[in-house]
Amino acid sequence: MYPINKKRIVWKEIKDQVVVMDLDTWSLYTFEHLAAFIWRRLVMRRNDHEILEDIISEYKVGRVQALKDFRFFIKTLKKRNFFLKASNPKR
Repeated sequence: MYPINKKRIVWKEIKDQVVVMDLDTWSLYTFEHLAAFIWRRLVMRRNDHEILEDIISEYKVGRVQALKDFRFFIKTLKKRNFFLKASNPKR
């Protein structure tokens, strides 16, 4: 699981998008489509396996593509320090 750093990161769902603000940098991000889909599951504290299964089911993609997309998004969020430090499972 990837616990979101709620002291630093705030978000709001607006229609089909998730708007995220980093309070340390005052950066604003807009997640749409798959990124918003994954973000919602991270907020629900779903594990990797559950999120992957959700992606495969919702987007009708293969496991390899789902895993590639998921890992890319998680890597991007980690670079921006969206997660608590204890949330760095070995990859």
